[in-house]
Amino acid sequence: MNLFRPLTNHFPFARFLVAGESMEPTLAPGDLVVAIRIGKRRPPRRGEIVVAKDTENSALHDVKRVIGLPNERVAMAGGAIFIDGRRLWEPYPIRPKVAPHSEGEWKLSESHYFLLGDNRSFSTDSRQKGPLDAHLLVGRVWLRYHPWRKRGRVHSKAWVPEIR
Repeated sequence: MNLFRPLTNHFPFARFLVAGESMEPTLAPGDLVVAIRIGKRRPPRRGEIVVAKDTENSALHDVKRVIGLPNERVAMAGGAIFIDGRRLWEPYPIRPKVAPHSEGEWKLSESHYFLLGDNRSFSTDSRQKGPLDAHLLVGRVWLRYHPWRKRGRVHSKAWVPEIR
């Protein structure tokens, strides 16, 4: 299970310790990251990594990648993802092994997001828990500051998935 444990809660930023392997190879257990709180000014975009409150344990947090946006239809078949019937091409490093619950279709409401881990074989995400309501999204992962050799921005605008 992919868990994030908050270290502090300061104004527009929050620090988190990555405790699970569902976002490997992008984020690894033991990584320390900074998330920018999600405000009303800009909702999360497809491809961004977000921290969300765990729906089963409110003291824990999950980290996942935004795949489906409000009012979209998300489908998975044969390891491929389709948004409103068009294939999603993901430019970021994923481990797309076919795992249980890797097929299905979800219609998102106006306030729901579909989140997946990059390490799909070891991720408990929207495939099992269903789409996540926007009020449960805490922040966008912006920066990794530990380990030192891997420090830097976690998400680049150049890494936006493409729908064809």
